[in-house]
Amino acid sequence: MREQVIITNNEATLRIPRFFVEELHIQDGDELEFSIIDGALIVRPLSETEREAKLDKIIQGLLKKRKSVYEALASGVE
Repeated sequence: MREQVIITNNEATLRIPRFFVEELHIQDGDELEFSIIDGALIVRPLSETEREAKLDKIIQGLLKKRKSVYEALASGVE
């Protein structure tokens, strides 16, 4: 199966045929991981576990970054 690539500015858009979208259970807004292996473009959806791990990493980073603010709020400092 062949598709055209559309390049605008610094991004390229690749249309994914509906068959592949359905086969991979891709939904609007899903994140996809791109890699190149032996000259082939590999596209795969992030698994639920990977999404949870990514979200957990973001949340832990925010908690660490804002720890002093949360502690101040918990102690009643204005």
